[in-house]
Amino acid sequence: MREFQSRHGLAVTGAVDDTTRGVLGLSTLVTTEGDPSKLRTELKAAVDKIPNSSEYNYWLARYAIMAGDYALPKTIMKLHPDLSGLLTDLGGIFDPGTRPQAPSPQAPRSPLP
Repeated sequence: MREFQSRHGLAVTGAVDDTTRGVLGLSTLVTTEGDPSKLRTELKAAVDKIPNSSEYNYWLARYAIMAGDYALPKTIMKLHPDLSGLLTDLGGIFDPGTRPQAPSPQAPRSPLP
């Protein structure tokens, strides 16, 4: 349990508190639900299942993006302004005008043989 908590940026206690249980449930859902439509529905239903947990909401938003739901993270951010850094952390993918541009190709530093 400690390794899971550490990998997910949770308090490393070794105990299964509400936040750990919630993030573990989300992780399980994402890895077991093969139907993307059902996954998006389940993730929408998971909003605020663990109240006052920015870690839970952070992972819910990330998993929603992985499932192809870009509206759910916006909703989560409106409900939980403490996640304002989420936009930056996830590369600004919510608003097309803020998407990072791919770096320009650069010439090789050494000539090719």
